[in-house]
Amino acid sequence: MTELRQLLRHSTLSAIISAARQIANRLDFLVGLEQIVFDVDIRKHVLERSQLHRILANETWVFREEYALTADDVSLRTALRGHIALLGREDLAPEDVDAADVLDEHGGRVVVDMMLSRVIEQHRNLREHIVIELKRPTVHVGQEQLGQIMKYATAVLSDSRFAGTNVRWEFWIVGDSVEESVLLQATQSNRAAGVVVDNADKNLVVRVVTWSQIIQDARHRLSFVKAALNHTGDGDRGLDYLRRTHGKYLPRILTTTPEDADEALPSA
Repeated sequence: MTELRQLLRHSTLSAIISAARQIANRLDFLVGLEQIVFDVDIRKHVLERSQLHRILANETWVFREEYALTADDVSLRTALRGHIALLGREDLAPEDVDAADVLDEHGGRVVVDMMLSRVIEQHRNLREHIVIELKRPTVHVGQEQLGQIMKYATAVLSDSRFAGTNVRWEFWIVGDSVEESVLLQATQSNRAAGVVVDNADKNLVVRVVTWSQIIQDARHRLSFVKAALNHTGDGDRGLDYLRRTHGKYLPRILTTTPEDADEALPSA
């Protein structure tokens, strides 16, 4: 009771309960995410854009706490509008921003899954963007997938509308595991783990990330509070959280009750 009274001097009971609930929900989400990306009977039913992408668009804290979603499943041209607005720039006319899609070296329209952004405090007009390409849980990151995220990075760096902006870019490709040929590029002694490109002149980082790394890093950030709350998570609680919060995006295998399955059977 003494500790609670001390807390209440600086906050309210409702705020404390709300914070504890939010942390518990996040821990349950991580357990549920583990289920849908690692369980062999579930993950084969999870679709990339219409399900996994939609769930994570509402849980972007799992990537990095300090970033916020600024573009969601859009072309880079659409992302550019938000990018220019974030920087407060007025040197590009609206017709220049909307003139055409950002294209890759083959003339293809570039569409990104997510772009997360944050303002760098103490620096005027300095921003960081993370462009994330999500792969469904059964997809390994090989040279083809790495080439895709490199295509996005090249398109941004070669498009004149992004030139001269005071922004640090990170491009992530996220998959189930990393093939050996890519792993050799992502485990070099002079770079952080997972980084295949780190170009200071271009303010560019390209990173290969696995689902297990994302979950482990997010859980590590919550580990102290988890211990303080004495929170114990299990698969049922994790899936229950996903059903409550993201039920419309889950594969049918996770939303169909035994009663539904019985009703679906043909009558004798």
